[in-house]
Amino acid sequence: AGGRKPRVRTSAAGGAREHARFRCSTAAELADGARVECEATEAANGGVAVCVRVASGDELRKAAQEQRLELHWAVRMKGGSDWVMAPAEMVPPNSKPFGDNIAQRSAFGQDGTVRIVAPPSVIEAGSVREIVGIVVRNGDQWLHAANGDLVAPLRDTAAGGSDAGGSAEAVSERIAQFEGGDHVNLFGRLCLLNELLDDAVRAGPDGAAAILAWMRLSAMKQLPWYQGHNYQGKDMAHMQKHVAGRLAYFAAHAADGAVRARLRACLMFLPRGGGNGDDIRLGILNIMRQHGIKEGHRPGIEDPFIAQWHQKLHSNTTPDDIKICEAYLHFLHTGNWDSFWEHLWHNGGLSRDDLKNMKAGWRSDGITGPARHLPHMIDSFKHFLWILKVTHSGADVHAAVQFVRGKVPGDVQWDLDDMLNNQNAWWVPGKIVNIRERMMPYWKDDPSPNRDVAMLDVALEKFFRTKIEATDLSALSNDDLLNVLDISLANASITGDSLQLHHALRFLRRARECHGPDSGWGCASWVMALDAALDACALAMEREMDALCVAVQRVADRIGAVSKSTQREYIANFGEECVRSHVLFVVSQQLAALRPKVRRAAGGSPWQIVSRGASLPIHAGALKLSALAELQGESFAQATVLLSDKLGGLEDVPDGIVAVITRTPVDLLSHIAIRARNTGTLLASIADDDVWARLVELVGSAAVRVDIWEDDVVVERDEVGTSSRSAGSSTNSSKTKNSSANGGSGGNGSGSAQKKKVVALRAVARSNAWVIMPDEYNLGVVGGKGANLAELARHAAELDAEVPRSVSLPFGCFERVLERDPDAKRALDAALGAATAAKDAKTRRDALSKARAVIADELVCPEELQLELERKMAAFAGDGEGGVEALWNAICTVWASKWTERAVLSRRSCGISDGHLNMAVLLMELVRADFAFVLHTSNPLTGDKDELVGEVCVGLGEALVGNEPGRAFCFAASKSSGKMRTLALPSKIVAHRSPGGLAYFARSDSNGEDLEQWAGAGLYDSVASVRPECHVIDYASEWLVWDAPRREQLLARLVEVASQIERIRGAPQDIEGAVVDDKIVLLQTRAQV
Repeated sequence: AGGRKPRVRTSAAGGAREHARFRCSTAAELADGARVECEATEAANGGVAVCVRVASGDELRKAAQEQRLELHWAVRMKGGSDWVMAPAEMVPPNSKPFGDNIAQRSAFGQDGTVRIVAPPSVIEAGSVREIVGIVVRNGDQWLHAANGDLVAPLRDTAAGGSDAGGSAEAVSERIAQFEGGDHVNLFGRLCLLNELLDDAVRAGPDGAAAILAWMRLSAMKQLPWYQGHNYQGKDMAHMQKHVAGRLAYFAAHAADGAVRARLRACLMFLPRGGGNGDDIRLGILNIMRQHGIKEGHRPGIEDPFIAQWHQKLHSNTTPDDIKICEAYLHFLHTGNWDSFWEHLWHNGGLSRDDLKNMKAGWRSDGITGPARHLPHMIDSFKHFLWILKVTHSGADVHAAVQFVRGKVPGDVQWDLDDMLNNQNAWWVPGKIVNIRERMMPYWKDDPSPNRDVAMLDVALEKFFRTKIEATDLSALSNDDLLNVLDISLANASITGDSLQLHHALRFLRRARECHGPDSGWGCASWVMALDAALDACALAMEREMDALCVAVQRVADRIGAVSKSTQREYIANFGEECVRSHVLFVVSQQLAALRPKVRRAAGGSPWQIVSRGASLPIHAGALKLSALAELQGESFAQATVLLSDKLGGLEDVPDGIVAVITRTPVDLLSHIAIRARNTGTLLASIADDDVWARLVELVGSAAVRVDIWEDDVVVERDEVGTSSRSAGSSTNSSKTKNSSANGGSGGNGSGSAQKKKVVALRAVARSNAWVIMPDEYNLGVVGGKGANLAELARHAAELDAEVPRSVSLPFGCFERVLERDPDAKRALDAALGAATAAKDAKTRRDALSKARAVIADELVCPEELQLELERKMAAFAGDGEGGVEALWNAICTVWASKWTERAVLSRRSCGISDGHLNMAVLLMELVRADFAFVLHTSNPLTGDKDELVGEVCVGLGEALVGNEPGRAFCFAASKSSGKMRTLALPSKIVAHRSPGGLAYFARSDSNGEDLEQWAGAGLYDSVASVRPECHVIDYASEWLVWDAPRREQLLARLVEVASQIERIRGAPQDIEGAVVDDKIVLLQTRAQV
């Protein structure tokens, strides 16, 4: 707010950081099958952190563990290709100069990683472009990568992902300005593309998506080709060649995998260019003169079509001319002018009006014909067709194969010809993948990629899809389906642009190979591993396609808003059309055919969860039974769960529908699936008739609650009154497990409306201290989290576990802070007053949003609190990355979550006033977790008090307690006998990792949590002071999945610790914790409610 004092006394590096996104992910294959991966992400200090990791290779891992492995590295500067000595502030402490005044040697840690951080000063200067390196073993064994140096680019931390807004939006705006003009044609479009390409690459994935959406709209004739000025054919040929070559370069060498993939996809929509553009103009002139066709004032045979087409070819030749020439050749064979138009329409999608509008300057009224039947010109126009294809052909596989002759090895060329000569043979898809893999060195790994080889690769990928789509999946055996899926994923991931697809394929292959000669569909462990791998494949595919859909749709909407040529209905579903045309779409179809069979063989859940919704649990005011197709265009005032017996796949989700449950299997990339994920709507299908019948019995309930437990959707009557069920009221909430899994009613009340209950909160004793230490965590001064954490700390030694260091801002602290900031208090009171007086849901939401913004963005930290916080933190480590400002932002975010819509409505339904709900904030050190776990010492589904149920995930627990798609490792264990059984192997594809420096987790700790009448723990936010980094999990190398003895040893320790905590506390517990190295770290325990 203008004129207000800073929120903290000394500003650090700019407030709470956005969630770290993938800046880039690159990988390199070394000798003996070893693999090294580089990931660059936003660092905690605002710079860029590069992690070089040994991903596979036993010898390489052993060398790292024995401290015999180093990274020989330097940097490249912007605009240069030479290795240059890295700035001193980038060099890790375990490094030494190589002695050539260029390179450093940094030792890999025993965990197989090297971490290099470019501080903000380096990033802001913008002169360092990338880190380059070579892995060295034993000091002198240079392990060169197959594709050259290891490369980890450094970009402006604002470039990439959805936070690339400035640069990507600037690119989109330039495109929109051009397309909204009056003089728009294909040549001008390509000229602007050439001008914008560097900016788009710097903007990251969103910038590349802008180019892809633009080129697709152009190729689909949604943007004009023939308006404005004319040009010569040689200029078009040159520009097409130049742009295609630059796109091929960035498709091979751009830093970010998503940028590479999206720019490579652009090659599908561009002609190759090159040749001699004058050959087109001169070629048609030579034919006219050779055969005596009238040319201007030169006497000859009158042929209106040739005269009109000649003007177009002279002034604005485009790829359309290939289709016109092919149709004209067809006419020369048939002698029927109508057959020209029929062929042109069916082969090229061009109509009479399209040709009439192909005006070429003031001398032309377009192409209308008719043509004279002159069959003796057939051979001449066959040659002319080849001239046109030299310049204008693009992703046509037959032409593309011809253009790579002499540019790939002879054996590759022979296989290409053999494939085309036998293109209907069963082995063609496998041959395509094999050829593409062998072509990689000739474009992907080439410092100067050949555009023809790159364009052939795109054409082969498309041709693969054509061949696979001709396969009848229903006629294939399970094993054959697996083979088709394997090869389809290989085709989609050959270029290595997607680390998550690469890891998913590795997981699938490891799962197929595991468990020895007895593996098969009757082997429970084999099928369980396969089930998890397929889930990971589906999630990787969904993430890729959902991100693509959102990114290109945003650009299409912007262009569609200004262009006079685009069709509104085409733009409306543009993103989904891009997904449906993607090579991964066939993977979706194969997964839809295969996953139910694997799930049944594994004895798994009958549920297929397509979209988990924006947050869990979901509270709705009604459960409705109706076909979704019959509700198109409607809206619902209260949040509604819909049971739709049938689903077509093309429906939209009406406003107010928060969950759709159907009996129809859903394709993961169907229209409805993509819309559900993008709008935060839960979408699931159920294959069990009994479960469906129980769901139907719930129709008419006053309110329902929907949650996900393991692989099951749980729907039950809800105790909380309907006043909290307005449409869209669901906000973030932790998962709660209930006894009515799989759609059972659970006995939580009748279908009639219930009376509002009044819940008694715990009494509080507001402290006068700003910050207190764990020995002062008394219940009433702090909430249950803090008090329970202090109890765990007292028993840590006997539990053989650790508890993270912490401090707490006790009850009363927030109210005192607010009194010290009268401006914020007035603004908050005004916003809350508006929310209370609101007559409709939108007005209420806007007012509550304003209230949260006042606290999260404007509330000033009193100097006494800041000094006390710094003093208490310094006692055990300091205030962490981002300083006290990052801590304050996290604290205020927790306080602000008291006024999320769901929290307010939930309190209102239970008769709890805002003033009675007190919020302490527990500041815990963020541990560097290898694994996180949640343990329920009594089975929450069956009520069996002897059976413990647990979940374990890689990395921090955000993937467990949040709504992260995929499964954790799930197990059950008898506390009396110690017998364990695995319920599910993990498939969550992203791990959240603690950043390199010290960070804290600010946890909500209210007096309204874990009460018997009201489980309010999940209503309020908990956030890290510096958001964790995200890493793709390589399950093919994850010991939690494959090393059963080691896993069982860990689980046995967890069961023992949980059993001890239950005995100490005298009741079943929900326990959260982490595994750090070999240590168990306890983060929370609470009574199961």
